[in-house]
Amino acid sequence: MLLVPQSHRFRVVLAPSQINRLKGTWSITSISGLTSFRAQVVGAMASSSSVANSGASYDILAFGDSLTEGYHNYGFNFHPYSNKLSELLAGNGYSAKVHQRGISGERVVGGMDRRLPTLLQQFERKGVHFSWVIILGGINDLGYGADPNAVYAGLQSLYAACHSHGARVLALTVLQNAESMGDVIDDRARLNDLIRGTPAAGQDYVTVLDVVRR
Repeated sequence: MLLVPQSHRFRVVLAPSQINRLKGTWSITSISGLTSFRAQVVGAMASSSSVANSGASYDILAFGDSLTEGYHNYGFNFHPYSNKLSELLAGNGYSAKVHQRGISGERVVGGMDRRLPTLLQQFERKGVHFSWVIILGGINDLGYGADPNAVYAGLQSLYAACHSHGARVLALTVLQNAESMGDVIDDRARLNDLIRGTPAAGQDYVTVLDVVRR
């Protein structure tokens, strides 16, 4: 599975066998997990009618925190999944430019919910309109004690901003971190249950990719 640090304080772990603990940080020792994650994203988008026209050109926004930015090795190196995502899309017959806008350590509430609308407006002024926005965030909020319902409300505002822009949303469930215990683990499960229920709430422009259960 996907293995990259989530932030300076909270580090993501899905499969400990694929990582190496070195001087207080987590480093990637297997690219297979990242490749699997990219393939899941491609599959989820390709299954939608909005990318059914093979050969057409698409702009995709990867938006989130350090997992999106690809924070690694104390910030000296970055390995965002967006770098290769366009190649996988091309391999499936789609021409797409993936724009990466992740900020390590950023929270949904008071961070992403302010940044995304402005970012979309900036791209609109440049004539760029995204077909898809991939959203992954929330673990930093939970790490600082935020209520899952408040975080989900923040995510909902992100989804709505994308819809106003004319984009479909690929909403990713929140990955587990290495150091959180007790309440944070429970809160992550609660938040993910809320995210999984999003399409049932009448938001047909949102596709949920459950990276936790895959």
